[in-house]
Amino acid sequence: MKKCRIIGGGNFSPDVFLKNIKANPGFLIAADSGYSYLKKLEIIPDLCVGDFDSLGFVPKDCPVIKLPVAKNDTDISAAIKEGFKKDYNDFEIYGALGGERISHSLANIQLLAMVDRMGGKAVIFDENKTIRVLSAGKISFSENESGNISIFAFTNKISVKITGLRYSYNGIVKNDFPLGVSNAFIGQNSEIEVNDGTALIVIEK
Repeated sequence: MKKCRIIGGGNFSPDVFLKNIKANPGFLIAADSGYSYLKKLEIIPDLCVGDFDSLGFVPKDCPVIKLPVAKNDTDISAAIKEGFKKDYNDFEIYGALGGERISHSLANIQLLAMVDRMGGKAVIFDENKTIRVLSAGKISFSENESGNISIFAFTNKISVKITGLRYSYNGIVKNDFPLGVSNAFIGQNSEIEVNDGTALIVIEK
């Protein structure tokens, strides 16, 4: 899958971003004020997308797609769609969480389901957490993985099998009861398998 990274104006770890971009440069999109993060890192994005109300100016050193302030898409949503247009389908999203407006964080988490529906995959990277969705498939983790992991129903319910974590489970999780919260890696290979519905997976270091 072709890698596309999108940088928003929220919180993320530059160290993780720089490590990932060194391993696989891919295509880099700045969404509005995400451009300022990249300038501090002395990185010029391949594309800038947004209405630039947060940034306060339109960048001059990269290709720009200028959006109207009144629009249906958020800047990050528009950036994702531009990535798909350029045949990218594996998205890493940074700076999608935090800030004063929780509505934007929730909207960006919802975008994970949009990418999944469009046949791609996406992960949100925060300062100390990653968030992704999984529909009808498996995700495996090595014994070196650490931290807490929570599995929520993003649809009304999910049929999920969890092995190798502190709490194993094989059954139904519904979106009105957080049964899958605060599981943990325990130093062995682990796996999450979703057989029905869409799961929201949050890993906290």
